[in-house]
Amino acid sequence: MTPAYIVTVAPCWRNRALLTAQLAETCTERVISAVDAAGALDWVTFLKAPPAAIVIDAGQEITAEDVRDLQAALPDVPMIVIASALWRPSFEPLRSQGVTLLVRPIRIGEIVQTTARVLAK
Repeated sequence: MTPAYIVTVAPCWRNRALLTAQLAETCTERVISAVDAAGALDWVTFLKAPPAAIVIDAGQEITAEDVRDLQAALPDVPMIVIASALWRPSFEPLRSQGVTLLVRPIRIGEIVQTTARVLAK
């Protein structure tokens, strides 16, 4: 059996590295990162097990449609989406589909705390 893991998805390498490092330091699950939704699905396919959660740094490069595609492929996996206030309107409808939406500006600690709460459910 594959141990529990979290997938971080962020196009910007700095955001991806910071988020991955902080989650790895704080959460008990191992953390794997991907540049986009397709990369996240590639990891899930490779590991042959769904992740404990997916944390997505969304916006112009990762759209609400990308998140919906991930939800369709992994319906039981909790998803945390981080979006700027500019992109909030396009991601807001995902809340009704079980997505946890965090709006920038936000501290990395708040993202980690939210992820820990989602994992504890």
